[in-house]
Amino acid sequence: MRRSVKIRVLSIAYCFLILCCLSACAIGGRNRGGTDGGFADNQVSESEHDGTNELTETESDGESLVSDPSQETEEETAAEAEKSRQLSSVEDIGLHAVDETGKNYAFSYHQEEFSARYTPDNWKIVDSYKITDMDDIVVICQALSDVHPVHGRDMESFRAPEDMAFEWLQHNIAYAVLPDNSPWKRNAKDVDLNPADQGKTFEEMYEDRTGKKFRIEDFLRFD
Repeated sequence: MRRSVKIRVLSIAYCFLILCCLSACAIGGRNRGGTDGGFADNQVSESEHDGTNELTETESDGESLVSDPSQETEEETAAEAEKSRQLSSVEDIGLHAVDETGKNYAFSYHQEEFSARYTPDNWKIVDSYKITDMDDIVVICQALSDVHPVHGRDMESFRAPEDMAFEWLQHNIAYAVLPDNSPWKRNAKDVDLNPADQGKTFEEMYEDRTGKKFRIEDFLRFD
């Protein structure tokens, strides 16, 4: 949760606490007034009536002031996600060939230029770890597929942008958790989108490349 969301939730909780205290004070005052008898009973009746109205108004005001924090959090998160998203179409990245070989391409994202290299059934995106928004990654993968589609693992179908984005995400996860001096981190910084890794998690990729069962302590070891 972002800091702004935390601040808003805490503010809402604080307002709710104040309203609860005001309600408790009103109820406490009503109970104390009931011990004086006779004339006091009439006063209590009137104060109860006024207190009820006041409490009802306070509760009504409270309902308008204190909305569901989870709903506001979801709205904030959705707004932040929409704000972080940069791409609405494949044209937004300006994918283009940088030479006449049909292998070397470049595209722009967040005012930074990225290299994309194509060899048969393989797209390599250099420094792919810098791009983390999944919606934008899908758009980028769509742009790459439009130029050179990549076969699926069965070598008959072609990979969809969404499953290419899933593979990209696995590299991002590995890059995020690995220590800086791990040799695996250097491999995770770039993603290779190819048939062999379709649908695989980074644990499965590790096992394919090492022939060993995935153990987190081995994965994080850098000596």
